[in-house]
Amino acid sequence: MTTVLDEVVQCWFGGAEPALMQQPQAKWFRKDAEFDQLLRQRFASGWQAAMSGQLAMPSVAEPLALLGYIVLTDQLSRNMYRDSAQAFASDALALAAARQLVDAAADQALPPMARVFVYLPFEHSEQLADQDVSVALFQTLASYPHSAEFIDYAQRHRDIIRRFGRFPHRNALLGRPSTPEELAFLQQPGSSF
Repeated sequence: MTTVLDEVVQCWFGGAEPALMQQPQAKWFRKDAEFDQLLRQRFASGWQAAMSGQLAMPSVAEPLALLGYIVLTDQLSRNMYRDSAQAFASDALALAAARQLVDAAADQALPPMARVFVYLPFEHSEQLADQDVSVALFQTLASYPHSAEFIDYAQRHRDIIRRFGRFPHRNALLGRPSTPEELAFLQQPGSSF
């Protein structure tokens, strides 16, 4: 029986076979209203179930299902609810799931490109300790293709948290006032992710 988490993995990676999880896909990190709408149609109810606790976090004994849960609560939320506070509403769920996989070393059972999505909740956290974990985790992928860009992004995210204690580009969406220093920073190219 196929679950919503199986469907998330199928949709995001193109399948659960390791060979399909090896290459980055353009759809992952670009704005595409059509793709975002498709994700909302297919997965908004699953995301809401995770938020309400009706969709339980899988165990580390099921790394692919836990990966699906992480993608649903970390990546799909950013697509489905782009440019709204709701995009970040399930970050704590994603981080808890990612922490379980990493703490059990179950992330090692996944292909490197899939592990990227296990590590992203640490990168999305506004806690410096999580940012340090993010950089360390991404550096474990250094010998794999495409890793340099992911390591660079992890370091840049950490630098912002180290400097501001939060991501200034989220302030307006989350109803937080920005400091003059944050406003000046937001005028710089590449200040937002």
